[in-house]
Amino acid sequence: MNVELLEKVKQHILEEPKRLRMGTILHTNAKERGWDNTPVCNTVGCIAGWTCVLGGSPAVRAHSSIARDLLDVTHEQGERLFFSYPDGFEHIFDDDGSEETAKLVAKRIDLFIKTNGEE
Repeated sequence: MNVELLEKVKQHILEEPKRLRMGTILHTNAKERGWDNTPVCNTVGCIAGWTCVLGGSPAVRAHSSIARDLLDVTHEQGERLFFSYPDGFEHIFDDDGSEETAKLVAKRIDLFIKTNGEE
């Protein structure tokens, strides 16, 4: 597992919570979607999308399978990290760009690392 890249994604999200939209892999023109709470860079994404960008994959190729490869996790682990969450993490999909949601995603990433992708 590429813990260094996961930590980089977590820090990127925490530095600017408005970058986080778990319902979208990566979108480079967030205002076009009508989202009010968007970052200055106008780009939003989920864990997988930011993994692709920060891992060096071109933004046009952002995809969960690429993110899994960059993170060196199995298909099942990737599904767990990107699409399903243990109890207490349901609000990750609030897609509100809030600091609270970003902190929740950070805790989710920490749990994933701590359990070696089992939760």
